[in-house]
Amino acid sequence: MKNKLVGITLVACTLLTVAQNPDMNKIKQEKQNAQKEMNATAQKLQQKKNETRRSLNNLNRITAEIGEQQRAIGELQKQIAEIDIKIKGVNDQIAVQNAALEKLRANYLKAIQKIRAHHVAGNDLMFLFSSETFHQAYQRMRYLKEYAQWRKGQTEQIKKAMAELEKQKQQLQALQEEKNKTISEINNNRLTLEGKKTQQTQMIADLKAESGELQLMLEEQQRKYRELDNKLSQLIEQQQREEEERRRIAEEKRKAEEAERLRKEEEARKAEEARLKAEEEKRARELEKIKREQEKEAEKQRKEELKKQQEELERQQKELKKQQEKLEKERQESLKRERERQESMSQEEQDQYELSGNFENNKGKLPSPVSGSFRIVKPFGKHKHPVLEYVTTDNPGVEIETDAGAQVRSVFKGEISYIYQVNNEYNYVIIVKHGQYMTVYAGLKTISVKKGDKVNAGQTLGTLFVDANDEAHSILHFQVRKGTTKLDPAQWLK
Repeated sequence: MKNKLVGITLVACTLLTVAQNPDMNKIKQEKQNAQKEMNATAQKLQQKKNETRRSLNNLNRITAEIGEQQRAIGELQKQIAEIDIKIKGVNDQIAVQNAALEKLRANYLKAIQKIRAHHVAGNDLMFLFSSETFHQAYQRMRYLKEYAQWRKGQTEQIKKAMAELEKQKQQLQALQEEKNKTISEINNNRLTLEGKKTQQTQMIADLKAESGELQLMLEEQQRKYRELDNKLSQLIEQQQREEEERRRIAEEKRKAEEAERLRKEEEARKAEEARLKAEEEKRARELEKIKREQEKEAEKQRKEELKKQQEELERQQKELKKQQEKLEKERQESLKRERERQESMSQEEQDQYELSGNFENNKGKLPSPVSGSFRIVKPFGKHKHPVLEYVTTDNPGVEIETDAGAQVRSVFKGEISYIYQVNNEYNYVIIVKHGQYMTVYAGLKTISVKKGDKVNAGQTLGTLFVDANDEAHSILHFQVRKGTTKLDPAQWLK
């Protein structure tokens, strides 16, 4: 019976295992299929996210290009206004020249008619041979010569006026052609602008359909801004604390050295005063001795000698007094210089001020922070989002688009203050200190400097990271700061 039960149990377990195996295989298969679907969905979501990012980058680029076209049209309109002013000036000159030319012609014609009325049928030979005397013939010959010269001068004057008039007409024609060319250029720019605006409108419509994804991307971008901003604020505060500590140590050292110097000067002064006092006492004792000897000596010669010695000792006493006054004056001047030095700023602060002044004097003149051509695709500060209504973005710097992998360059001489790496699109971040000012370069893939290096304007700091979503372009995040105050970089670049 026992063996039968064991056998039945084994058979039942075998049958149960056989019955369960198909279910287990089915579950495993369903799990694998679900995992594949999840992977495919994640891949599609990432692909959609990348497409949205590319579309947003293209929208920023188109928006920047529209701004460039609008500025170009504005400049061309200014040129047309200037050309119109020039055309008016040339027209006024032509009117004046025409009036002058007509006046010259009228005066010339009137003079010719009046002169010929005195000739015989306008014949010069008849006019000459009809003279009654030789003197009259000579006068008429001189008259005819002067008349010929006058006619020649009048003709030259008219020709010159006509040439000047022709020159002004050619200038007017050139200005009209320049105006027509500028108008044509404006029309072409407007056509391009309308095309880009149409493109922008379509992009905005497409992106609005992805408002949820766009909102997430915007929040992520703002989070990255905040991370970068917080990190920069921490570094700036740390740097300010370090500089304050260095200044405090330097000031304590300077005060200790100054106190030691004053102590040594005071000891030297006291020693000198003691020496002079001892010398004075010695001279006084000698003088007293001479006086006593003078009283004892009755001889006149001895008295005179003692008197001379007394005068010499008195002179020496005066000299000693002058030296004491000189020492006291030097001591007072030393104390005065020390007070003035304490009231004035330290040398480090003066150097900082000088550096700061140099940087500040170059506002609007700083060179490009990247090699090659560039455009600002995201401006500084708070702006309404082009797609998401009621959403405002806040950019602590500017986003500069340039060629893929372009070089990043320092815009001014300074010192590499910090280099650090972040795990997002900013990659390496470099901070260059220019006295009280600093510039920030974020988005580098490689770096060619290290902390503490001195750099010059235009010196390469590294190369930009190339986004896999846009292999044709790179983006530099660029900031200008004065301490913790963020400034608009566009106002500093030329």
